[in-house]
Amino acid sequence: MTTPSLPSSARTSAAIRWSQYIIVSVPDLVKLLHGDRSLASALFLRFLVVYSLLRPLLDNAGSLFVAVGKPHRTTIVSAVQAVALKEQI
Repeated sequence: MTTPSLPSSARTSAAIRWSQYIIVSVPDLVKLLHGDRSLASALFLRFLVVYSLLRPLLDNAGSLFVAVGKPHRTTIVSAVQAVALKEQI
């Protein structure tokens, strides 16, 4: 017997909603779990939440670019990711 699961769009919608809640409440969560001394890490946690939402989309985009015969665009997307990561550091 299989358990019923949500449609993909409902899961995506729920993930986006929870991510929004986490992004807004990150400073409070960090303060609650680790105290004031770790409050500076809230910015990095927000970045990780956003990246975790975008990563599956970027992976699918890479496969799509290869399938339509434009694999060089995957390199462009990777370069943009590297620049964005460098800006965060």
